[in-house]
Amino acid sequence: MRYLALLQLLFSSLLCSGQTHQKEIIQLYDQSIFNVYSFIKQDSFLQLSIIKAKKHAPEMAVPLLQFRSFVKQQQNQFDDALQIANEAVQFAQKSKLDKKVIYRDALSNLALCYIYAGLYDSAKLIVDRGFLLAKLEKDTFNLSILLTLKALHFAWKKVDFDLNPVFDSAAYLATFTESRHDDVMAASNHFGYLQEEKNRDYKKAIDILLNTQSYIDDPTLDKVTTKAYERMPFHFRKSKTTIYFLLATVLGDVGDYDNGIAYVERVVESYKQEKNYAYLPYVYSYLTEALTNRNEYERIVALHDSVKTMANKMFGKPELPFYPFYFTEGWIKLREKKFEQAKSNFKKAIQNQQPAHYPSLLGLLDIAIASNDLTGADSLVRSLVNFQNVYPKTFSIQLLKLRSELEKKKGNTNYAIDLLLKHYTIKDSLTQASRYYTLKEAETRFKVNEKENDLKLLNQVAQSQKNEIVSKQNSIIILLISLLVVVIILFILYKTYRQKEKQTIWLNEKNKQIELLIRELHHRVKNNLQTISSLLSLQSIKVEDDRAKAALKEGQSRVDAMALIHQKLYIDDDLRGVDMEEYLQALIASLASAHGYKTEIVTQQINMKSKTLDVDLAIPLGLIINELVINSFKHAFHHISHPALLVRIEENNNQLEVNIADNGIGLKDPENLQSKSFGFKLVNTLVQQLKATLIAKNNNGTSFLITLPLTAK
Repeated sequence: MRYLALLQLLFSSLLCSGQTHQKEIIQLYDQSIFNVYSFIKQDSFLQLSIIKAKKHAPEMAVPLLQFRSFVKQQQNQFDDALQIANEAVQFAQKSKLDKKVIYRDALSNLALCYIYAGLYDSAKLIVDRGFLLAKLEKDTFNLSILLTLKALHFAWKKVDFDLNPVFDSAAYLATFTESRHDDVMAASNHFGYLQEEKNRDYKKAIDILLNTQSYIDDPTLDKVTTKAYERMPFHFRKSKTTIYFLLATVLGDVGDYDNGIAYVERVVESYKQEKNYAYLPYVYSYLTEALTNRNEYERIVALHDSVKTMANKMFGKPELPFYPFYFTEGWIKLREKKFEQAKSNFKKAIQNQQPAHYPSLLGLLDIAIASNDLTGADSLVRSLVNFQNVYPKTFSIQLLKLRSELEKKKGNTNYAIDLLLKHYTIKDSLTQASRYYTLKEAETRFKVNEKENDLKLLNQVAQSQKNEIVSKQNSIIILLISLLVVVIILFILYKTYRQKEKQTIWLNEKNKQIELLIRELHHRVKNNLQTISSLLSLQSIKVEDDRAKAALKEGQSRVDAMALIHQKLYIDDDLRGVDMEEYLQALIASLASAHGYKTEIVTQQINMKSKTLDVDLAIPLGLIINELVINSFKHAFHHISHPALLVRIEENNNQLEVNIADNGIGLKDPENLQSKSFGFKLVNTLVQQLKATLIAKNNNGTSFLITLPLTAK
């Protein structure tokens, strides 16, 4: 009994000792996690926890080594990540843990590190070994991971066969695991493959993201329940922020910078809420790189300075070893005309990413053009055109714009214009992929942004003009006081004259640019409305109910009436208004044809001082005429052998009178239009909006008279 008591005492002592060691390991790990302001201190605490775990808790040491490897991956230190991943696998083998799931996790992480390091054959060997073990143990998680890594290995080896089925299998296996993080990971890897060099299947990539978007509201994605010292699965990285990053990437690749930036800003907010300050400077660097597409200089400089401050606290110097950081630094130095410093930073960014960071490649060309090194610029262009199949279409679009600037500097004006037109053509076609994803949001956001930009521009011009007036007044006072220095006065006047001449030329160029932007706006609005019209048409084909089909057709007609106005605005020479005579001819011809009538039955009369109307007046008026003409074609001419329709617009005493009359069967109750169809309700709403009056009569048919003030909006 005495020996039994001694054994129990010894066992209890060992158990307490083991629990104490585990507690100390967890405390060191927590200190590493919560020490968010310094990577050096984080890594020191993490190494201490690993040393202690190796000695006292081997099963905790393997996932902790994996976690340290993962941290190095996040910091783009891939050589260190590979070395630590190898250490995790070797330690697991030495500790006879090769039957445990943590060993299979470590193999998957090692394969990924080999891929990051560009050692694809070594990655393939590890993938094959891990796949056999995972299959034997029915480890669905690692089977999904390793299948994905196998596909990525083939993708980066540039094989010719289709890898989509492999990614589909990986995604299928991920559905059998307990965590939704695994589904996101499988989808994100498939998405990455679809963006590889020769694939560029943006439509399918966006389809994958649309499916993944449904996970965003899943509360399980907001947190990771597994601690790194228990198990270090791949979903330790945040799945929700991964989705946001992928959305930002694909939208940036198709040129939708506004939406791409919005998703990066969501990542920033997510890290702020989690107080994840260790990775916040990296996300800020992603954001500053994205903002360069909108040329937001002051905001970029402010954010970049914040990154430097955080990097200085974490690494002891104001530099983040990360390609977006170097690119942003180069971009700022280029705007400051510090060309050598800009070039040095662009080269660092190029070396820091594989394949080479293409915005930095374009940055080198921008430097050559800005510094008038035209020979060097020509040489760079010859080199860069060979990369057009390697990088996304945005690379080709931006390259065309820079080539246009280069040819303009060389004096080849016509060739420069051709390159610029090609730039806009490809850019416009690329936005179709973006519209596929943001069809309902794109037009509203574009209008809001354009109006905000217009207001900013107007305020800047007004302030500039105010400053110019003050400057001239001061100049006059100085000239009156300085009568004795006639020579200086004449010189100042001469310089002022030359400056105004240059400013006049500059303003003329700006006016042309603004006109081009306005035409582009109407062109895009027209395209979006035509897209909506096409969707309504497609939907009406699938609808079997006649009333629903008729409603869809009527909706399509209204959208077409608005699209026709925007089409005329970007085609016509005069952007100030819509030519109502031409617009009505086109509208009535379209409506007559759609309802089986000849255009000849319609008489059109326009008696106005100016036949153009402001777009804010033309759109509601066009919709009113559209509804009333359709009403005549649909209901008025039953059993009428010689149908006739009159559309007349007259201007009297600063008022507009619009008359639509037919020789049809008339209305049953012309004085009570509110009880009629949706079309009449729409007409009444638009009449009230225009502050107009509507009178309907039966007089050998039906007559509608709308009277409105020309100042109405």
